[in-house]
Amino acid sequence: MTSIQCRPVRNEWLKALYRYELVEASERTRKFADKLYFYNILQLSLEEKLNQFHPHTMGLTQFMRKYDLGTTADTLAPIEKIEAALRKEFATQAILKPTTVINTGGETGLYLFSTQSILEAFAKRDQNLMTALGRQMPFKSELIDRVASGEEFLLQENIAAIAGYEALDKAKQYQEIRIHTYEDQVLRGGSFSRWSENEIKNHDMFYWAQDFVQEFLNTLPKDFLKGQAWGLDLLVFENKVIRILEINTNRGEKGQWTGFLSRPQVMGAYTRMIEQKKDVRFAGFSGFLLRNNLGNITKHLKKKYIEGIR
Repeated sequence: MTSIQCRPVRNEWLKALYRYELVEASERTRKFADKLYFYNILQLSLEEKLNQFHPHTMGLTQFMRKYDLGTTADTLAPIEKIEAALRKEFATQAILKPTTVINTGGETGLYLFSTQSILEAFAKRDQNLMTALGRQMPFKSELIDRVASGEEFLLQENIAAIAGYEALDKAKQYQEIRIHTYEDQVLRGGSFSRWSENEIKNHDMFYWAQDFVQEFLNTLPKDFLKGQAWGLDLLVFENKVIRILEINTNRGEKGQWTGFLSRPQVMGAYTRMIEQKKDVRFAGFSGFLLRNNLGNITKHLKKKYIEGIR
């Protein structure tokens, strides 16, 4: 068994994970930051079954070429033809968003959350769309400094519409939940509402989300999941419709894959799982603190209860 020496703080703990190759940071995981590229890679393993877990997704240029809709303002097909193609490709509502960003935004020229708003952008010859479609070379993301999918924008089925709602704000009840995973397992005791300070406990949606992600992981090859640590964001509705909103990775960097890693209980859950799955042990008093949800505790309390007071 390998003994791991590290201070019980997030950054030193992360350095140890990468030093002992317990988590992968590579060209492969860098490309995973491109949502369309990652979707396409997952589709190679799951094919149509992927759409049970993740909304149907397609690159904007790929979509335009598939339906012969033009790629410049001069060659753009009539709006009626674009609308017919969107409704044929996406069973409900479609959304449009960038392939490679860290944070999602609001209803802007880059984020369009309905088929109607996409059609309006085409009707106005939105400059962002025209630039993306008219690009002669594959798109190279500044975030990952690589050509991954080669697309700047993707089209995707609206998850709220899959659940039977006209829009997200029309849903009776839903949660956006962050589920953490390591390789082929969900991190039990390390799942949170994205917009809440506290872990979601004793709530049906919390358990639905964990089981859903575990089922998703069970469908993927174990070799593919080796060394993978992810933070998955899910939309969970009261009618038990659940879909993956996005999968957060380390983007090829030897750093965090989720902002929740600063929380002692998440570091603790990861520490216990890694020790269980791998032939390693975090040594000494530091290991005791990490294992018992006391890692990073001073920085966490300072941020939450001192810096958090405004």
